[in-house]
Parts: sequence; structure tokens; C-alpha cells
Amino acid sequence: MYSFSRRIINAQCSLITFTSAIDGKLEITNKYIYFFNSTLKNDFKYPLAWLQDVHLRRYNLRPSALEFFLINQSNFLINVEKKLRRQIYQKIMSLKLPGMKSVLPSNTPQEIFKESKFTDKWIKREISNFDYLMMLNTIAGRTYNDLNQYPIFPWVLKDYTSEKLDLNDPNIFRDFSKPIGIQNPKHIAEVRLK
Repeated sequence: MYSFSRRIINAQCSLITFTSAIDGKLEITNKYIYFFNSTLKNDFKYPLAWLQDVHLRRYNLRPSALEFFLINQSNFLINVEKKLRRQIYQKIMSLKLPGMKSVLPSNTPQEIFKESKFTDKWIKREISNFDYLMMLNTIAGRTYNDLNQYPIFPWVLKDYTSEKLDLNDPNIFRDFSKPIGIQNPKHIAEVRLK
């Protein structure tokens, strides 16, 4: 017996990649997530059951994008008309997929971060420094899919010449009481003049 897919969402969109925005169509059925475009080069199809998380995102400083995270550790960024973004998000959340991690859409990044317990996991060394910083970047809306929102990492060290670093020596770390722009003393005078 055949099992047919039922369309849940259908919207014109752009697939945002590291280097381009590819116009096409997003279609979500009760079984799959599809992206189609006219060239057929960037089409994809993933089982809906693979959907692990969806985040509201900005694209070109407008709140019009959605980032989809899958259980195979891949993700993709889709830009839609601004008015459709929230509708698509709410429709996906209403499906109550068993693998979804997302909490209520009204939660702020601060609430999502608090509920995630990432800091506790990091303190207990259950996740690495890199994983912790990536989680912070993801919650803050940063993504590898858009150069304007590329993940950022803090500048911690100031000693890049020693062959071996003594992590107990405070002189190898930057001065955290000052912003990055005035770590070099010669820039302090420039900043004061402005």
C-alpha cells in the first residue's frame, strides 16, 4: 500500500549559503523537508523526522530567515518573506515532532540559554570550550551560513610568540577590564581623542 505525503507548508524562499542566495521553494510535508530551485543543482530532501531544531534568524538585518538543524549535524538557512517567517515557524512547532529540541517560540535568547544548562555542562567539562562558544553563537543568532552573522570567538591570549604557554601566568592573557580596541596602549590615546 502506498503512503502519500501531505503538504503542510509551501513558500517561495532563498537558500542562503556561505557564498550566495539561491532562489527556490521550501516545501514541508508530513514526511519530508524539500528545497527546489530551477537549476536543480541545490535541491535537497530530508526526512521530517530528522528535524532537531529550528531557530528564527535575521538575513540582511531583517527578521526574515529560519535556520533548520538536523540530526545528521547539518543545517541550512532559508530566507522567506518577513510576514511568513513566524507562520512557518509556528506551523513547524505545532507538529510537535519527537526529535525537536526547541522550546516555546516566545522564549528569548536569555531564557533559551538558561533552560539549556550549557554553562553547567561546560563547567562539568561535559562539553568543550569550542562547543560552548558555538552554543552561545547559535543562541545569539550567528551562523556559518551567512557571512554577516558568522560565529565570533573571544580574543583571550596576548602572547603569540612563546613556544610554550604557562596558563598560570596572567601575563599571557589579554586585559579583560579593557575592550579589544585598546589592548595596545598606543590605541588608548586615539580612543580618548574621539
